Amino acid sequence: MQVAIRKARAEDASAVARLFHETVHRVNVADYTPSQLQSWSPRIRPDSFWRQRFRQHQVFVAVTNETVVGFVELGSHGYIEALFVHHRFQHQGVGRQLMLALFQVARAQKEVRLSADVSVTARPFFQLMGFQLVRRTKRFYRNRVFRQYQMVRNMRR
Repeated sequence: MQVAIRKARAEDASAVARLFHETVHRVNVADYTPSQLQSWSPRIRPDSFWRQRFRQHQVFVAVTNETVVGFVELGSHGYIEALFVHHRFQHQGVGRQLMLALFQVARAQKEVRLSADVSVTARPFFQLMGFQLVRRTKRFYRNRVFRQYQMVRNMRR
């Protein structure tokens, strides 16, 4: 599937908000309990929350037919804050295209490595994209424990 990758705009906030919430509840359901999912994303966050993230991080969206179908956030020091693909566009290359665009940005910024704390659901994808497991971790969202994986990718290859 061909998608356009571009920098997120303020008007993308609503689409990103819905995409995040729906992906958590429809895709991550295979690996997390309903109470964990509710803790992770209890509601669709307001546009102002996402616009603030757009200012704090480098956020890129994947767009097809004028619809946002995925997004990725690059924070400081090569840390990937988030990467989510709309539940209807899973396994169609959207995540790969987002990640390849992120690799280009990281190389242009001379990042030595990328790192991320990824969900159980995302771990296989990150491995396919060349990330190595550093260690298993736990994260807490609203008093619920989540298993995650700290992963890194050397950008000097």
